[in-house]
Amino acid sequence: MPLLPVILGLNCGRNGGAYIGALYTKKISEHAFEKVILVLLLFIGLLLIGESFYLFVYRGMQAPLPVLILIALEFGTGIGMISSLLGVAGGELIIPTLILVFGVDIKLAGTAGILISLPTVITGLGRHYANGAFTQKKILLN
Repeated sequence: MPLLPVILGLNCGRNGGAYIGALYTKKISEHAFEKVILVLLLFIGLLLIGESFYLFVYRGMQAPLPVLILIALEFGTGIGMISSLLGVAGGELIIPTLILVFGVDIKLAGTAGILISLPTVITGLGRHYANGAFTQKKILLN
């Protein structure tokens, strides 16, 4: 499977998702935000518990390249929104996605996760900065 188009699809989706997620940080209430975090943590916890009982070996999704790119865009958008809302780079979501959905080797997934995360972090920071999230701008320059 050619990995570069999938990585580009994830990257494009994550940048758009990071932008959207940063917009919602000012609009979402603290109570709703806590519910989102609770659901995410429960889902990830149940996935980890389930994986400990059932050895999950997967070779990745078998689909034509245009379909894989669309799937990468969708996953990237969701991961970008979540990572921007939580203020994280998103490697904790992108690496399992690369491994479980696209069948990428764990070492390659870790490297690709870093390459995908850098533009997403920059997009999210730029949007948060424009929203006025950084009141002490001198801290960013140090």
